[in-house]
Amino acid sequence: MDDFGLAVEAHRKRLMASAMKLCRDTDQAEDLVQETMMRAIRNQHLFEPGSNLAGWLYTILRNQFFSERRKDGRIVADADDLLSKMVPAREDHAAAYEAKEALSFLVLIPLHMRRALLLTANGMSIEEIARHEGVADGTIKSRVHRGRSMLADLIGDRSLLQAAGQES
Repeated sequence: MDDFGLAVEAHRKRLMASAMKLCRDTDQAEDLVQETMMRAIRNQHLFEPGSNLAGWLYTILRNQFFSERRKDGRIVADADDLLSKMVPAREDHAAAYEAKEALSFLVLIPLHMRRALLLTANGMSIEEIARHEGVADGTIKSRVHRGRSMLADLIGDRSLLQAAGQES
């Protein structure tokens, strides 16, 4: 397998997660991921080096899913192009996917940490959150740090902490 094939293979797990959300059936999701990966490798000449591979793969997966559904007669073609207007632009796919994935992991974080993370994300200061929660500032800082750490571990990507300057 060449470098491009290995890069595509590295995204299999996330593609499978997306496919499961679309298909809600393991066998269909596996078929969708396999077809996506084959199409990506077959059309690697269309991929722009340096651009977002994850977003490109997700676009192939989504398009393949809807194409199969149209063929099966389960959904009607988007004649007015309304669905495609609601989908983020190509370069935004990976960011949107990662944000959605992170949100799905939030439910696994203890409520007090989740609240601190969400309030911080909504622009509240540590002091405001501490007053709101009735605890010390240091408690909120600890909750935010531990919540980010748990979220990063769940996602499997320590870059979340590095981006926030929280890596110890």
